[in-house]
Amino acid sequence: MADFKRKDKNNDAYKRLVSDLKAGTLAPLYALYGEERYLLENVLGRMRATVAKGTEEFNYKRLEGKSLTMEGLQEAVDAMPVFSDRVFVEVQDYDMSRLTEEARADLIRILSDIPEYTTVAFVFPGDDMKLDGRAKSSAQLKNLFTQVDFNQQESGDLIKWVMKHAKDVGKTIDRPTADHLIFVTDGLMTTMTGEIEKLGAYCTGEAITKADIDAIVTPTLEADLWGLLDAIADGNIRLAAEKMNGMLENNESASGIIYTISQRLRQLASTRAMLDSGATMQEIQSALGVKDYPAKKLVGAARKLSLKLWRRDLRASLDAAYKLNSNYRREKEILAELIARLGA
Repeated sequence: MADFKRKDKNNDAYKRLVSDLKAGTLAPLYALYGEERYLLENVLGRMRATVAKGTEEFNYKRLEGKSLTMEGLQEAVDAMPVFSDRVFVEVQDYDMSRLTEEARADLIRILSDIPEYTTVAFVFPGDDMKLDGRAKSSAQLKNLFTQVDFNQQESGDLIKWVMKHAKDVGKTIDRPTADHLIFVTDGLMTTMTGEIEKLGAYCTGEAITKADIDAIVTPTLEADLWGLLDAIADGNIRLAAEKMNGMLENNESASGIIYTISQRLRQLASTRAMLDSGATMQEIQSALGVKDYPAKKLVGAARKLSLKLWRRDLRASLDAAYKLNSNYRREKEILAELIARLGA
């Protein structure tokens, strides 16, 4: 059997799993989780397909975590393949945070002895296995799994994916426009799949344009906030007020907007300070822990004002947050005062 790594950084584990699927060299046990459910479901479908077509009734076992018993899991793991080289066992939504010591010991016993023709995948709903770290046997259990975190993909991979899926709906999209779509959404393939389908139906021309995206794609709070901050930095207070009102009409809370403005202004002040000290884009990206496109947005916006002015605006936002903590009933008024103060 191949020598499988148990935990890789970033997207390495995902890429390793895709490579192993192609080679037919799957590990015996996986933990699959993460925010990018599109990729997770895609890979899970390919794992199910490792059993011979037409034999799924015998060789594919799906177990629901809420009703899972150790006896049922043992039976599924011990099943012999029928007219197939492989057996695939899928366990959905099993809550490992509430395992008793006895149940944890049973799991370790069962999962330590998976037959070489069987692959077991536990699929978790969140972004972790949620094991109780206080239990001594948790580390032993966790180390049995090859963990794959389906997190948001890097900008370059996402752009290629957007361009491919635009082609699937009969349209083209260039790299800057694909970048813009990633930015105004949450950057998850699950979200963008639906948006690309809408754009394919909406666009009359061959190419999807930025204007098309702005016309029908509902931006995230993050994207709206950038529009607001850009308007403030450009001295266009009327547009900033329109952006603020639009966010409120989209049911964003005034308190949420204020806190997000504070976070972003902190990043802008830090970015400006790093630019003034000669930092490169890569260094800024690494220091702030942001991806390509947000880093470009931060650098572009940070250059519009001096460090002194960004720090002034940051203090104003922190003052607004303090007022908000004292009087939530005035949150919309406090937000409007902040926007006016930022543009002064």
